[in-house]
Amino acid sequence: MDKAKVSTKGFFIASILITVLVALLVPVDFFIFNVPRGICAVLVVAALVADVIYCCGKSKRWKKITLSVFGGLIWLAVIFFAFFWPYWNSAVFKLKTAPSSPQYDFVLSQKQALEDLDFAYKQVERIHPAMRNKKGSEYKTVKAAYEKQRAVICEKNGVTVNELARCVQRVYSTLHDAHTGSFPQYTDVLYYREVKNINDSEYGFHGINGLSYKDLLLQKSDLFSYEKDEWALKDLADYTIRIDLLDFLELEPANGVTYMLKNDDNKIIERQASPDEFVTVEEYYKYNNVDTKAKGSAKPFVSYQIDEEHSLAVLTLTSCENNKQYKNCLNQMFTEVKEKGIKNVAVDVRGNGGGSSLVINSFFRYLDIDSFYESSWDVRYGPFVVKHTKPLRKNHRIKELLFTGNVFVLTNERSFSSAMMFPQYVKDNGIGKIIGVTPANDPSGYGDTVRNYLPNSHIKTFISKTDFTRIDQDSPDRYVEPDYPCKSSQVMEELYRHCEH
Repeated sequence: MDKAKVSTKGFFIASILITVLVALLVPVDFFIFNVPRGICAVLVVAALVADVIYCCGKSKRWKKITLSVFGGLIWLAVIFFAFFWPYWNSAVFKLKTAPSSPQYDFVLSQKQALEDLDFAYKQVERIHPAMRNKKGSEYKTVKAAYEKQRAVICEKNGVTVNELARCVQRVYSTLHDAHTGSFPQYTDVLYYREVKNINDSEYGFHGINGLSYKDLLLQKSDLFSYEKDEWALKDLADYTIRIDLLDFLELEPANGVTYMLKNDDNKIIERQASPDEFVTVEEYYKYNNVDTKAKGSAKPFVSYQIDEEHSLAVLTLTSCENNKQYKNCLNQMFTEVKEKGIKNVAVDVRGNGGGSSLVINSFFRYLDIDSFYESSWDVRYGPFVVKHTKPLRKNHRIKELLFTGNVFVLTNERSFSSAMMFPQYVKDNGIGKIIGVTPANDPSGYGDTVRNYLPNSHIKTFISKTDFTRIDQDSPDRYVEPDYPCKSSQVMEELYRHCEH
């Protein structure tokens, strides 16, 4: 047999096998485990070399063309996914959920901590829109924070999970993006057992260890990702009722803490809490006589109520999920609205942390409008940006159930992401009025996150990949300000005042 033919055939087989292996890297990274981008590059180069050598030998032309085209398409696809696709090395599509973080005081080696911090930084550098311009001020600020926190770790032989969590968050918080942050996934969490009793009393949590939450936030702002203080203050208050997060805040829970409680008359009292008063969730329920069966029966994320006295329908949406359940609920509500001649419809997104903005489009289908404006957005793909500008979207109306009355959106400081976009779309399109508190984030800001887990500590991270622009770019307001501002607890009372009977 001709040695040249044997050699050529060998490179043909090698090119095919390596190309198949390269193609498998994409589903492996998406669904099973992270594949380093360097491995992708090496295998693509190896397949290319084998293909070139094969094509230079003696073989049929059609085989050379077929192999080159077939291989080339796969190589380009893998290079795109590995080096430009924001979800590479992410946890978004993984079939197996990452394990929980070790205990907050578990000590990682310096090498492990640096590996996690480096991964966290490389991901935000590769994905976040603000990090695309390496000469920009945001890039320089984030990189400086990363180098500072890396130096902190380099000075230690071992680092606890909470110490690492603080380092990562001090890098991410410099972006001032509420969608980009990190959070350890601890198990066996200990909660302050008196939370329910305090919340049921005339007092509420106001501060800790002699500092109000507002003053404490000034000291700990670099440990939170937020755009409005109200968002961070709620998170901060929640952190102070858990042992692990008290440690994260460096409040030394082992020594006990002193809570500041405040009532409606601005009277402040103090309450001591010893480490023994922090208990597991099961012990918390038992101590407070909470029915765990009732607790386990979750309420639907979407529901509605009809108030015929005020000619009002209120759609309550606790998360933005544009699924069959949501669409069926909309249809049922607007069917009843038509049958009973209801003149006012309100969407309650108080406490809604977001989800899919398509819930807005589905809602608008029941309104008598021909079209509406959407936000524009730019998605980062490595060094490139793909702009999505849809200035006007046709409204595919459900004509048999069209509503022509008054539309309201009810908001508070925990209306976030897509739950902020709901009032934005209604307000900026002149469709209705907003009642309540300014939502949590900037309509011209970042979002649409990629989820990751750090390799050793398993700290969960979220990184924005999209830069949004508000519909009404001429608005003098940075945030979506309510037309009728009021406290969250007074929203329904304010709504009744503006309902048409």
